[in-house]
Amino acid sequence: MDQNIVALIIPCFNEAARNSQVYWHEIVSLRNLNFIFVDDGSSDATYDHLLKLRKDNINVTILRSQDNKGKAFSIRKGIIYAFDNLPNLKHVGYLDADGAFSVSEVQRIVDMAIGNSADCIWSSRVLLLGRDLQRKVFRHYLGRIVSTLLSLKYSRLPYDTQAGFKIMRVNDIFRAVWRLEFKSRWFLDLEMLLRWRQAQPVLNIWEEPVNYWHEVAGSKITLKEFFRVTIELLRILGTYPER
Repeated sequence: MDQNIVALIIPCFNEAARNSQVYWHEIVSLRNLNFIFVDDGSSDATYDHLLKLRKDNINVTILRSQDNKGKAFSIRKGIIYAFDNLPNLKHVGYLDADGAFSVSEVQRIVDMAIGNSADCIWSSRVLLLGRDLQRKVFRHYLGRIVSTLLSLKYSRLPYDTQAGFKIMRVNDIFRAVWRLEFKSRWFLDLEMLLRWRQAQPVLNIWEEPVNYWHEVAGSKITLKEFFRVTIELLRILGTYPER
């Protein structure tokens, strides 16, 4: 199978302290994948770690921003690079750099996307029996509050809007969705979905409960960022009407 079939974008910002070289070497060895790491202006050794990863793996590309411009900017930068440089691209996705998803789980969801007719495979952290999910209680309930508030305005939202792993089928509409800059640094997933549904009202999303997800220490959310998140959420609510 052509390895250009799937591109996975990994946005990185100051990940050196929690970066596992063993984990990422296992991830980039997965089949049918090209990896595009986007260093979002890191001030630590993140870029050096990525260079070592690229040295040993021909399917790894590194993009670098001189200044920190946020997760949404980095993911969009990586996706546009994939559009412009991988002519046989069929699916594109993004994965958080914290290592919360197991290697086997990444491969399972990639295989599901390739063999599924859905426009998007959307990972979801649902604590079902038999699953291995570890998440701080505060962050879980904060996420549920945000999702509940969003559902008051928008119908047909995923249960878990912020899970950090999604894979989308590439078509002309999807390309157009990503060509425009996003208004949000934090709510990229929601803004992408609302913009996509405006252009393609009948959107087939398959939300897949994950078997493994372990929260990793080192969150970038500070009190300052919390207020920024609130402002961004209000901006999205005012920009995108419900269909």
